[in-house]
Amino acid sequence: MISSNRSQNCYSFGEEVSLPANGLITTESETWFTSPQAAEFLGISVQALMNKVSGGKVPFYKFGRRNRYKKSELVFLLSAGRRGPNYGS
Repeated sequence: MISSNRSQNCYSFGEEVSLPANGLITTESETWFTSPQAAEFLGISVQALMNKVSGGKVPFYKFGRRNRYKKSELVFLLSAGRRGPNYGS
């Protein structure tokens, strides 16, 4: 069950949710990013993120009309692209 606290614009999955000043949605077990926050975390532009989302390369969740991204999935995405020290030789 998803509940919404519209005054803080955050969503809960039955867990305690806090919305600190930096705007990150955090549950006890997960941190959620908005599109601009996810793009900054990945080191790409928001438009590049949207292109990767529409191409199916970045997992996302819809909360109403908004896209949200799990930090753990973005970390996995970054680590999945890791190359060894001899890559390309």
